[in-house]
Amino acid sequence: MTARPRSRERTRAFALAVASVAAIVAGVAIAACAGSDDDVGGPDTIVTAVEALVTLPPEDSFFVFDGQSNSRAPDPRGSYPAIVVGQGFPGMPAAVVALPGTSYPTRMVDAEARVDIYSAAHEHTVLFTEGGQADLVEGGTPEEILEDMTTYIEARRAAGFDAVIGQTVPPSALYSPDQEERRLELNDLLRKHHREAGIDALADVAALSPLADATDTDYFSDGVHYTAQAASLVAYEVLEAMGA
Repeated sequence: MTARPRSRERTRAFALAVASVAAIVAGVAIAACAGSDDDVGGPDTIVTAVEALVTLPPEDSFFVFDGQSNSRAPDPRGSYPAIVVGQGFPGMPAAVVALPGTSYPTRMVDAEARVDIYSAAHEHTVLFTEGGQADLVEGGTPEEILEDMTTYIEARRAAGFDAVIGQTVPPSALYSPDQEERRLELNDLLRKHHREAGIDALADVAALSPLADATDTDYFSDGVHYTAQAASLVAYEVLEAMGA
């Protein structure tokens, strides 16, 4: 499928517009949630405030959430993509195309049919991507994983995505000591080189103190997957990163 040509100026302008909108969103959402831990998850008052303050991106915008299992949830309303859209951009059309348990090279195989169809069909598209867990388990070095991630993102850019929002890799109770060491090294590389990898904004979810312990069942249901409370924290971190 051939994507429409896009000018560098239009792409840059749209990325800046998304960042400007998200700066307002993140400030409102985080301020509203600052009262107590019970507020995490997004009270209705946040949506009301956001709707009152935010001018959404162009009408033909579309959000695409790619990644692994933490981009999904048994109840989709408790997933981080649902919270990003619901609390940050109410009414924004979006698709979740995540493939649980897959590395970047595996996700690359069907990305044209699974992901790029949205950039071809919509005037403005934003890709939200998270991953690296399966790559670590499969034995990839931090440098190899970053290279595979860069290749994947460059292909999505070539297909027409206007902006890319990435994440650092959270802990897992299933990692071996070697895998955990490589995860920490990979996150350091992402913090230093995410822009070279094609990521416009990096949500450093691995630095969130409540998510530091993967055995904490308030935030990890089984040592790997987010609870709704963790998904809320991740969503607000993503919104904040978009406004950075």
